[in-house]
Amino acid sequence: MPRRSAKDAAATRQKIMDVAQTLFAEKGYHDTSIAAIVGAAGLSDGALFHHFKDKKALFSEIVVKLHKEIHQSIFEAGQAATTAREAFRIGASASMQITQKPQHARIVFIEAPSIVGTENWRSLDAELGLKLIEENLKRIAGERALPNSIVKPMSMMALGTINELTYAAIRKEPGVDYEDCLQHLEDALDHWIEHRVKPWKVAQSGVN
Repeated sequence: MPRRSAKDAAATRQKIMDVAQTLFAEKGYHDTSIAAIVGAAGLSDGALFHHFKDKKALFSEIVVKLHKEIHQSIFEAGQAATTAREAFRIGASASMQITQKPQHARIVFIEAPSIVGTENWRSLDAELGLKLIEENLKRIAGERALPNSIVKPMSMMALGTINELTYAAIRKEPGVDYEDCLQHLEDALDHWIEHRVKPWKVAQSGVN
């Protein structure tokens, strides 16, 4: 029997991930078995285990993929903006919509923290979401050299707010006006610029 090409192997791996993602989104991690995944994909158990150590490894890779897709979509939404401030607003609003898709809501936000571990989930969120916000805040402030001591706390607060709003939307929590909440976040951003960024710029310029 001829050996399968790298292209064939990649296609099989992608098929497994696509099928598993659909099942995880529909049934959840615990109610989706290896047998169900390989059956839906038309493959053998051996084919799955050739690419993934176990179901958790497969799930974890899907979480990473979806997390990247979320932040890429947010980044792309912000490209329509004409200013960094507008990009922040558009990106935050886009986040509230993108994360409500079933595969994002259930896999990434509801199940992932307990399956892959809270610390692993937070590390991934920081690597992608926090980095994106930090870069945007530096553009808004008009200062690429802002130190971590100034930019990181605001970035963490912004990410935490957006994540909490995401969970509230998934729960369909009553009495929460998401646009109003995002406006409060923008107000906090104005305060940050006025009381942290501007004084730092003055200090850097040596103006008394």
